[in-house]
Amino acid sequence: MTNNKKKNNDTGVSKPTLYRYSDQVSRYKKAAEQGDAIAQCNMGLAYENGNDVSKDSTIAAFWYRKAADQGCAIAQFTLGNLYASGNGVQKDSIQAKFWLRKSADQVGEDFDWFPPLDCTIRSIVEDL
Repeated sequence: MTNNKKKNNDTGVSKPTLYRYSDQVSRYKKAAEQGDAIAQCNMGLAYENGNDVSKDSTIAAFWYRKAADQGCAIAQFTLGNLYASGNGVQKDSIQAKFWLRKSADQVGEDFDWFPPLDCTIRSIVEDL
């Protein structure tokens, strides 16, 4: 983890950045292409946020879907939100509910760090 600084174009003030992604993205991509679900999820995150790759929500959704298909609850949650918002995929409440429910079913496994997330997911699904 490096503490690089990026200049804020609006103010000219440097702000800290916690991670340097450029080295990691190439490693994630190789592992993702070999089927590693965590690497696929990280590639989705990189494209969703534009971390050392061109920001592209369609490619982000592609990588999240690969990870979600392998059971990665974080990717399932994110993919569900993409379908709910229509960001990177065609808006689809059925797909959104499907992926959010799948992620909610795994709350005890991947979301131990944030127990109220189960209620949040179920609330989102009910609102769709």
